[in-house]
Amino acid sequence: MTYQFRSAAQRHIRDAEHLHTEQRLANAGHLFGFACECALKAFLEREGVAFDQPGPWWQHVDELWEHFIAYMRTREGARWAAKLPQENPFTNWSISDRYRDSQNIVLTDLPLWESGARKACRLLTEARLDGYLPS
Repeated sequence: MTYQFRSAAQRHIRDAEHLHTEQRLANAGHLFGFACECALKAFLEREGVAFDQPGPWWQHVDELWEHFIAYMRTREGARWAAKLPQENPFTNWSISDRYRDSQNIVLTDLPLWESGARKACRLLTEARLDGYLPS
């Protein structure tokens, strides 16, 4: 399978923004998490991480964030990771929310999820324009 993390991140962030505007906050929050996860994985893929093997890279954004920050510190892409918050904004995001009723999803951290996703997706654009990521 060929992964297209950058494209997926852009799709998820657009849909999250649309759902947010429509006040469908539970699904917006979920997609902000997926957008950020895909953005981080696009950077990791650029650094040579193989996604065809098990490893910490298969975590979702709530657990991936710390692995990403630590790994990227020692790589060419460290300058990109340094532009993200070092503290994980997705600590209270959960992949399991997809199985919950919207009324049972805690959205107090939605602004953090939105901000984290927007920053990660903006970095994708900057990194592409810089030549770090392919067009």
